[in-house]
Amino acid sequence: MSKPVDDFKPNPAANDRRMWFSLAVLAGLALLAWFTIDADAVMNVKGFSSRYYSTGDFQVHVRWIPVLLLALFGFRVWIANVRAKLEKKPD
Repeated sequence: MSKPVDDFKPNPAANDRRMWFSLAVLAGLALLAWFTIDADAVMNVKGFSSRYYSTGDFQVHVRWIPVLLLALFGFRVWIANVRAKLEKKPD
């Protein structure tokens, strides 16, 4: 059974102020991660070899891992905001 139209509550993700605050917090965390992790810290990744594809050994700079994860969360926040605005009840 569906809800009546009068019980419509707006999605809090559609609030631009909340989105910008969330993105600012994530950017602040990314900056903290960038400046607290040593620039020379690397993680050695062993190469992969199969009949169709192979890679050599390579190094991943550890500093980029939390920054990329926080960027993905920021993308998710932005997508949720856009989706909530598109699903808003027409007046």
